Amino acid sequence: MDPRLKIIHDSTSFTKRPPISFKVIEYIENYVNENLLTEKKIIVNGNWEVHLVLAFCEESARYKSDYIFLAKTPTTVTKEKTKIYEMLIPMKMLKNASNPYLKTIELICEAVKIFLTTTYKKISPAEMDAFWGKMDVKYLLSLPYPAPV
Repeated sequence: MDPRLKIIHDSTSFTKRPPISFKVIEYIENYVNENLLTEKKIIVNGNWEVHLVLAFCEESARYKSDYIFLAKTPTTVTKEKTKIYEMLIPMKMLKNASNPYLKTIELICEAVKIFLTTTYKKISPAEMDAFWGKMDVKYLLSLPYPAPV
């Protein structure tokens, strides 16, 4: 199976980016593709590849938010058969976390949940909560932290 959902993380600040391992993103991407999207027959075997860009944003004069924000419409790259969905995750949501690594993982999962439940009506928020409950968080927390730059 060729995964059709790709998760890409980015940050508005290189020095203040969340110190998350690419292996965490890879695990979540594979977990969602294999255990949810394949089962529900969403995206898989489709003509389009979906890129979910998670941008961790520092607060600025132009951007002040207390919640994860999903852009209304995707950017479509017809030639590449790719739809790019953008989500903004405020860095301040990590600011006072007692375990920033776990909080970053939780924020990524919350962003994916918001994306999937907003975009695909076959998936409910309650179903996503149960789905995340089966994820191997112990494994994710064993990955290198802080991740190398």
